[in-house]
Amino acid sequence: MKSSRVASIVQRLASSYRWQARQVAVTVVEQGSYSVANFAISLLLARWLTAREYGGYTLAFAALMFIGGFHNALVLEPFSVFGAVRYRACFQGYLSVLARYQTAIALAVGLIFIGAAAIFPSVMPSDLIDNTHGLLIAMPAVFLAALVRRAFYITATPRGALVSTLVQSVCSLLGLAGIVRFGRLSGSVALLVISAGALGGALVGWIRLPAMGAPQTAGTLDSRAVLTDHWRFGRWLALTNLAYWAAGQGFIVVIAARLNIGEVGAYNAMLNFVTPVAVMINALGVLMLPWMVSRYSQLGPRSLQHSMVRVSVLLAGVSLVGLIPLLVSGAFITEAAYGGRYTGYHWILGYLAAARILACVSLAIGMALRAVEASRAVFVANVATAVFTLLFAPPAAALWGLRGITLGIVLSEVVLASTLWIQWRRHVGAAMVSSHGPPVAETVVE
Repeated sequence: MKSSRVASIVQRLASSYRWQARQVAVTVVEQGSYSVANFAISLLLARWLTAREYGGYTLAFAALMFIGGFHNALVLEPFSVFGAVRYRACFQGYLSVLARYQTAIALAVGLIFIGAAAIFPSVMPSDLIDNTHGLLIAMPAVFLAALVRRAFYITATPRGALVSTLVQSVCSLLGLAGIVRFGRLSGSVALLVISAGALGGALVGWIRLPAMGAPQTAGTLDSRAVLTDHWRFGRWLALTNLAYWAAGQGFIVVIAARLNIGEVGAYNAMLNFVTPVAVMINALGVLMLPWMVSRYSQLGPRSLQHSMVRVSVLLAGVSLVGLIPLLVSGAFITEAAYGGRYTGYHWILGYLAAARILACVSLAIGMALRAVEASRAVFVANVATAVFTLLFAPPAAALWGLRGITLGIVLSEVVLASTLWIQWRRHVGAAMVSSHGPPVAETVVE
């Protein structure tokens, strides 16, 4: 009797791990497909457009990504947290509210761009002005596609996100090829084609979304409460984006100012090898955040801390596996990829690999803080890291050159992980001692 019971438990555990492995595999494929498609689109546009046209498109796309950072902070990140628990019973209506309001806001931001271009043409770059109409259409479509893909992760069905991504990528690539054939391609037209592909992927994804909770319409939800929840949670993450940019890009600015532009190119050339690992880790984070929220809601902060440790070990392990070829054969890979141009800089890969593994720990702690809705704590940690960057980078560059900068990149990740851990203990430590259940709202909600 006992042996059959043990066998049943083992079978359930094996089934659970197989399911999780499939989820992780689909997530990696989905994010990889999205990254490869974006890389292919950028490469083809660089070949098909003139240098000036491609520069204008690049400026417009950079503006789209910058605004997308705030969309991620105010819509997608709160969506991952609240959609998994708080609005689970009315998920369909909740998603409709977010889609409606983010589309209105994206259109409003696009119109502001067009108005600024008309009123202050000397302030905005002329090449960006030429693409403002394409940017106006692209923003709501791209953001809607991102919202639908995130919904699949919250409902633990990443296969739907993969289908949506493939539809979006294929439509965009075929559309660009068709436009080129008729000789009508420009930066603004490219943005329109990309937005059409994003809209196609979003619509296909929306149709395939699984039903979760009651079929409640958007009209029965308190839209103001939804927006208030998102603003309360995401305002600190929006500011975190600025601090994160200062911490990450601050070193590059110092390299250019204190060293030389050639070493900026060398650093970015080495960073290209590490970026695919970062994309994979961020994809796994997107998948695991709703799971961590559910663990906290059901089992409390102590279980969440155990999950945080397990996630950090998993992410660091996956990173290490992806980085081992760079650590073992960095010189050969650099020689083969760049034709000997940056061979003398392959030592940077060791520092970048160390920083990438430390970033996995920061990501896991940051997701745990988001799960308890302590987004302000994430902001504080990133501000501390940005301050360290601005204070450490200039003297490090003066004393040790590029090697000092790369050392600073590693130390900045140590500062971020340490500060996030301090914030975790400050917000959740007392609740772990006093109770196994979720902390009271006053303890963790900012």
